[in-house]
Amino acid sequence: MDEDENLYRLGLCFVDLIGPIIARTLVNYCGSATAIFEEKAHLLSKIPGVGEERAKAFQKSSVLIRAQKEMEFCFENDIRILFFTEEVYPRRLLHCSDAPVLLFSKGKIDLNPNHAVAVVGTRSQSNYGKVITEKLVDEWAVFKPQIISGLALGIDTTAHRAALKNELETVAVLGHSLDLAYPFQNKNLFTEIAESGALISEFPSGTKPDAPNFPRRNRIVAGMTDATVVVEAAQKGGALITGQLASSYQRDVFAVPGRVNDAKSAGCLNLIKNNEAIVLTTPQDVPEVLGWQTEGSEPVRQMQLPVDLSTEEAGIISALRSGSMQVDELGSTLGRPISQLFALLTQLELKGIVRSRPGKKYELA
Repeated sequence: MDEDENLYRLGLCFVDLIGPIIARTLVNYCGSATAIFEEKAHLLSKIPGVGEERAKAFQKSSVLIRAQKEMEFCFENDIRILFFTEEVYPRRLLHCSDAPVLLFSKGKIDLNPNHAVAVVGTRSQSNYGKVITEKLVDEWAVFKPQIISGLALGIDTTAHRAALKNELETVAVLGHSLDLAYPFQNKNLFTEIAESGALISEFPSGTKPDAPNFPRRNRIVAGMTDATVVVEAAQKGGALITGQLASSYQRDVFAVPGRVNDAKSAGCLNLIKNNEAIVLTTPQDVPEVLGWQTEGSEPVRQMQLPVDLSTEEAGIISALRSGSMQVDELGSTLGRPISQLFALLTQLELKGIVRSRPGKKYELA
């Protein structure tokens, strides 16, 4: 990677009024971060969503001075810079419209694993929540999923520790920069995850764990995974937000039910009641819905297809041979409108060829 391009990529983080959506628009129009900074302001201003004020912000010398300091900090602390156009960037995040254009990562693991699941919950976990979280991760270990959470006290901490105990990769997504271990009680866990998993943040050095940062952190947790499991959640809080974000991203959400009069389970029960989450009653619910397979598991039985398939139906079947797909992804792959796809999928369901799954996913029956 050209060092200048990395500098300009970092520069995008420090330009006033430029969020992830506008930044991606600029990269798509100009071709690279370098080209954005080299473009004339009056031409940048004509790009949809930019305007004069944002365009002029790229001319401030302080932007690249700050970016240079950040690049030196990353080099000195062995922090990777992951840009959204690179293969090392978490590909699941690319399907989220508000995904960061750039992430900071400390750790060597691949952030595009075969299986990735978020496990989140309240900071004030009960013994029930702790035991359930440990049991879930223990049972999933055979499938070797990457366990993603937010390094908060309570359920998050239990999930990370259970992953480490089972020698699974675990990723902690932070609501502050990578130069700070927070909460302080998790300083040792912070170090362990950096050594055998990965720490992820969209925030440059010197960013404190201020309250507005954590909802932003939660969208990354939800977006980096195939599914989010909410173990315990109050009526309001970060875990509930993460579950709702995952649902909005058309990802599977599971919620562990609790007693109806338990405040720590109120959020989980609401997710279930509002059809935003699947009731999780056994650890195997997650691998069954997501279609996980272990090494040496029985191959999928080859299905006999009827001969009266239309060209459109055959195209859907061909696309689904690689695995389950969300209807939006299927539409993008086949270049067909969603309304037309739903009609075709319904016909294939009636023929017993495909079946629907939670989260608007479809797979071969």
